[in-house]
Amino acid sequence: MGPERRGLTIEGLVRYEQCPRRYELRDVLGQPRGDTFSRRYRRVLHEVAEWLQRRALGAWRRGRRAGERPELARCAPPLSRVIAEFWRRWREAERAQPLPEPPNAAWATRQRRDLENLPAMLGMLSDHLLGDLIVVVGEDFGGRQDRWTGSPGLRVTAQTILSGRIDRIVERDGSLVVEDLRAGRRRCDVATLPFDLRLNLWALAAEEFIGEADALAIYDLRRSEVVQVPYRRAVALHLMDEVVAPLAAMIEQGHFPKTPDCGWGCRYCECFGACWDEAPLSLPGVGASGSRAA
Repeated sequence: MGPERRGLTIEGLVRYEQCPRRYELRDVLGQPRGDTFSRRYRRVLHEVAEWLQRRALGAWRRGRRAGERPELARCAPPLSRVIAEFWRRWREAERAQPLPEPPNAAWATRQRRDLENLPAMLGMLSDHLLGDLIVVVGEDFGGRQDRWTGSPGLRVTAQTILSGRIDRIVERDGSLVVEDLRAGRRRCDVATLPFDLRLNLWALAAEEFIGEADALAIYDLRRSEVVQVPYRRAVALHLMDEVVAPLAAMIEQGHFPKTPDCGWGCRYCECFGACWDEAPLSLPGVGASGSRAA
């Protein structure tokens, strides 16, 4: 038996499922990921959401140790501090990599509206994040930075360990809910949510520490909406056998076929253009036809 491989992540697996060529360019060839307004907006919102929960939990635990019974929401930083933290992180990202100019006036208007709506969005986000008992927030599993003692990760094959990072797990109305924070422009489809690969794998990984979850949920940061469905362990195990294992095998075999044009998915992909017949020659291992060099 060969050594265990821990390089496969849930995010990478989801990326491969969406587009094998994108996975190859991003995760195998290491194509630099250029920043865009939408990508930075989502990333900074996630960072601030995790920062807010950790600050509130820290103050809440200190209060409990002092013999108090504080409410989690009252332990959180004020909204003005949350907004200031967002802009601090945004400016840091801008100094590291300035954003390109909007391609047209419509895009500029959309970006301006997103930033104008930021205070209201962060206020509703704070209310949602601190309205439940937080069990887990921003935790890694199956990797070197794992903060859960003895976390094995998800074993896909005898040699392959699947690692990842769980956004959060909360106790809501007596149920354990695995929740993903998303800030994309598309609405979540409640019909496909029970089969969401990321959430089901998070729930399986969390069984080692909190037991079986009761529900899967997505919180839409842009619309301040929660979509929640019951968690079915049988569905998660089926996804492991019928989706994860075959995808992992294709990745290990270096099988990265080009996918058909995905419409909006291709238009907003950070690898946009690299899948065309004339891929950038600067990418190591990619020929002019876009095929992977031998």
